[in-house]
Amino acid sequence: HENIDVFDLLQGSSSEYTDNLKKIVSIHNQTQWDKMKMEIDLIKPPLILGLDPTCSLEVPLCMTMDIMHLARNLSDLFISLWHGTIDIRPRNDRASWDWAVLKSNEAWTAHGKDVEHAGSHLPGSYDCKPHNITKKLNTQYKTWEFQLYTFSITPILLCGVLPSEY
Repeated sequence: HENIDVFDLLQGSSSEYTDNLKKIVSIHNQTQWDKMKMEIDLIKPPLILGLDPTCSLEVPLCMTMDIMHLARNLSDLFISLWHGTIDIRPRNDRASWDWAVLKSNEAWTAHGKDVEHAGSHLPGSYDCKPHNITKKLNTQYKTWEFQLYTFSITPILLCGVLPSEY
């Protein structure tokens, strides 16, 4: 929102989160629980608290919601850079973008096929192989596919295609 500076927003802390958890687990009836969960936006302790605290970030800093959104936003950014479709200022010249290696229809189509074929080389722990990104980008590409695409498959596929400084 234009009237709110995001840098002035308060961030939650691990100690505040712990205090709120103590409030939740000390409740003895449904009425108190219904009221408290609305005040502190917690329902129950998360399973992640079972992790060894010396080997992980503290709650709430370790929650994956932000990682999921970050991965999706980075995927959108990288794809728009490689495809040469990112919004620009009038004086910017897309022709000078040597990183836009997927801007031609031929390169983009071939890349989509490569992404789809790369799935046969992934471990069976993935539910299914990623789809051809050129066919599913705006409709059915799932967050896990964007993460796999951006951080695992594309660095391999673009090695030697992108200029070495990128």
